[in-house]
Amino acid sequence: MVEWINCATYGADSWLGGYHPFSRGEFGLHFDYSGPGERDSREVFAECFLLRAITTWNHVEINYINAMNDFMTRDSDCFVWVLYRRIRDAEAQQNQALVCLGRGLHAIQDFHGHGQISAGGNLGHAAATTHNFFARTTQVIANIVTLGMWSQAVTINFQPDPDSIYYDWYPDGTYARLIRIDDLNESVRLNNTRSATERYLHLFALFTNTGPLAHLTSAGSAGSGFESNFHTRGVTCG
Repeated sequence: MVEWINCATYGADSWLGGYHPFSRGEFGLHFDYSGPGERDSREVFAECFLLRAITTWNHVEINYINAMNDFMTRDSDCFVWVLYRRIRDAEAQQNQALVCLGRGLHAIQDFHGHGQISAGGNLGHAAATTHNFFARTTQVIANIVTLGMWSQAVTINFQPDPDSIYYDWYPDGTYARLIRIDDLNESVRLNNTRSATERYLHLFALFTNTGPLAHLTSAGSAGSGFESNFHTRGVTCG
């Protein structure tokens, strides 16, 4: 179960088969592409994927119960193979539900991880990562040319890495600038991402019969605006 969720979460950044902003054009899954007065696009993606995951999971459970009831009321041995096939189909659909859950997790984690970097279509994230890529390449070449001894004549300027947990939000309230930190326990960016992940898994477990997920989170009912929106929409699954 956890493996499927992890693969889907990390896979959302994959160039092939994922939701990469450049290869698939799904910028709104990773960055805030909402218009003025609209909800953050990542919250919308996260909610849609969560609803799909809950609906799919609960639908599978109903089909599984029906299959077991059919099996218990039939005498034919050949029905064992029908039951086996239906169970395999149910497992595949459950995995699809976990993939949706992982995709939604990626969106809600990027909500806190990227903040307002690249909001509205600016290239802040791409510019920083591209700059650092060429900076690292220059550094490697300089080390090779100097046979491993750093040349004082070569100065490499790195920008704050938007994908590194060792950078936190600059305390100006914009969530668009990063600053290097030493103590990860004090990271607002990292702690908010962790809390949002727990709340998201808690919501999925709350509306489904997923005992194995219970140990992943101890989150209570209070949560973010996303969680409040989800509850106030009167979601019922079953």
